[in-house]
Amino acid sequence: MKNYALYLLFLCLAFIGCQKDIGETDADLTAKKDKKCNKCKVLYLPVNNIGHLLYDSIVFNYRDKYGNLNSIRTYNRTYPRANRGLDLIYDKNNKVSKVQLYPNTHFILVSYKADKIDKCEEYYINQLNDTIPNKRWTFTWNNEVLCKLKEFDFIQNSERIETFEYKSNTNASELLSIKLNELYYNELTSVLYSGKNYWAKDIKNKELLLITPFGFPNLILPVQKEISYSRFYRDYIFNARDRVTRLIEGDYNEAGFPTRVYYDDHDYYLGDFAPGDNDDWSATYKITYEKVIVNK
Repeated sequence: MKNYALYLLFLCLAFIGCQKDIGETDADLTAKKDKKCNKCKVLYLPVNNIGHLLYDSIVFNYRDKYGNLNSIRTYNRTYPRANRGLDLIYDKNNKVSKVQLYPNTHFILVSYKADKIDKCEEYYINQLNDTIPNKRWTFTWNNEVLCKLKEFDFIQNSERIETFEYKSNTNASELLSIKLNELYYNELTSVLYSGKNYWAKDIKNKELLLITPFGFPNLILPVQKEISYSRFYRDYIFNARDRVTRLIEGDYNEAGFPTRVYYDDHDYYLGDFAPGDNDDWSATYKITYEKVIVNK
């Protein structure tokens, strides 16, 4: 009986030793697990982005803890009709096969080639319930790097091409510029980086989001580092637009992801229709994350 009592005592002590220490926070416990798990990777998945110029907040919902999105929703209390959203539908291989856009009836079908996004076709349903082709995008890759994005508009019978230039042609972590050629104008976007992490770094399929209302320049760019400076120049036939955005200051979490950032923007118009017009603004964004630990 005495041996049995000692066995129970040791069992209880062992169980208590497996729990977190008294006074140990959940963050401390997570950090302890991070250090012990050599084959683990810590991701910071943004769940809310507050302060966007068009919306009060942008909410991200995930399919899994690896950064695969289920949906994006915007919320605008002043102008609810301005709200937008999308749902991502996956196939049995866990690849996005369809993107449903809201509130309209547009949807995008996604096809792949060698495990990379190859073509996307957008359709909409008219008042007669007919499915009408709207746009088609073709993706060109160099290994893991998106080099070119070609868009064809069936309604306008027009084409536009975006070319992506990187510091390294085999590494997508540092995008240098985006060039766009269209019939009536050209665009060039140049970017510089800070030493911090891009707020949407751990979101999957950022290249796919480029063709949605949540792609660049509205929200998400497929980069890994935080953008500290960007210059957008559009050259029309009769006028031009020059826009410069600078990161002024920010607060960051323990992993270097921004939790609050303050940007200053200067928009300048030149040409016959808008000589010397300026549009200056500033904005503070606040981002909250879900920290998850996954296997590498």
